[in-house]
Amino acid sequence: VQGAQHRLHNTGWYKDVKKLEDIVNRDRKKRCMCQDNGIFLLEVWYDEKPEIVIPERIQKIKGFVNQAFKIFDL
Repeated sequence: VQGAQHRLHNTGWYKDVKKLEDIVNRDRKKRCMCQDNGIFLLEVWYDEKPEIVIPERIQKIKGFVNQAFKIFDL
């Protein structure tokens, strides 16, 4: 679960905006690396209920994979 410190400066986690920018950039880089390598990164944010969003997102991923199998006749 990604905490508020991954989005908001006023959480008390960072003394300056630069540190927040660094973590946001690392998060962005992680997303890009996963996407470039065909990895589904499942992110859950602090203001979301994991027990709800995780099953929903897994279903979306399954739908995407099934669609890809049909498109590529696998």
